[in-house]
Amino acid sequence: MKSYDAKNKDDIAEAKRLHAKPWMLHALTLNPHCVYWGPHEDCMMKEGDGWESRRIIPTWREYDSGLDDLNEVVHFYFSIDRSGTKCENCGGDGYHPDAHWISNSFYRHSSPFVCEEVQERAAHDLVKSFSLEAPDQKPLREAKFPSPTVLKRYGQAFLDFCHEMSDGDGFWKDKITQDEVDALVKEKRLEASITSDEVNAAQEHSRFGLMKHDAISRHILIEKRCERLGVPVTCLACEGSGRISVGRDKTRLVLTLWVLHPRKGASRGIEISSIRKSELPAVITFLKKAAARNAERFAKVNLT
Repeated sequence: MKSYDAKNKDDIAEAKRLHAKPWMLHALTLNPHCVYWGPHEDCMMKEGDGWESRRIIPTWREYDSGLDDLNEVVHFYFSIDRSGTKCENCGGDGYHPDAHWISNSFYRHSSPFVCEEVQERAAHDLVKSFSLEAPDQKPLREAKFPSPTVLKRYGQAFLDFCHEMSDGDGFWKDKITQDEVDALVKEKRLEASITSDEVNAAQEHSRFGLMKHDAISRHILIEKRCERLGVPVTCLACEGSGRISVGRDKTRLVLTLWVLHPRKGASRGIEISSIRKSELPAVITFLKKAAARNAERFAKVNLT
């Protein structure tokens, strides 16, 4: 959990599920706007001992880096987590098993409607290698289609979607509909004047364009398509968290830092996996010092 609004029913429910304490929830209110990065995501996942490799530090007492010319903290966020095991019902992604036909087919490389080819596996193993992840040892994926039992649960629209995927190229990231575009607009992910044709065309024309779908937009699109097709979105076993939590006393306040190493020309994500209530004042003092150092670097720039 990375944000908390005391008036939001979903946030209240998530806080209750995690058994989050009031002081932990208060820490979330200190977060900056963007909290969708960290040592478990994207290019920050790299393992190893290099200056660009992520660090996972169990406790605040074990964090051994100060603030100096070699270590500058330029971003942060608090989150609340609870120890647990991966949910076997959803495979850890938080989606309802039936929603996997929709969520996994967003991209071709994960689509159940597509046979995985040797060269595709090799390409994805190459991408994994940059973060030192091991190559995939599972057999190549074979094309599948929902069973009659699954198809019977839902209406004609879901069946038509499955046939469209199976008979076409097997994925839909560049085939979103206008109601899905409207959902992105509502969440301020796109401009209001955009059309589905324009968004779909943009998926092929530029690598990092403003209309390219990131993880947040993908989730919004999956939710909307599941809603339209009558398929439940969230895994009931883990309530969408991807994990089965254990023990109320296992709830933790986590601190994630984006640290630059200017003399090394590198940066990395650092997670401090457990912050105690008694340590929070020291953590806040540390972050205030980091903020002051960042402001000092730009002090000579006249912004008026």
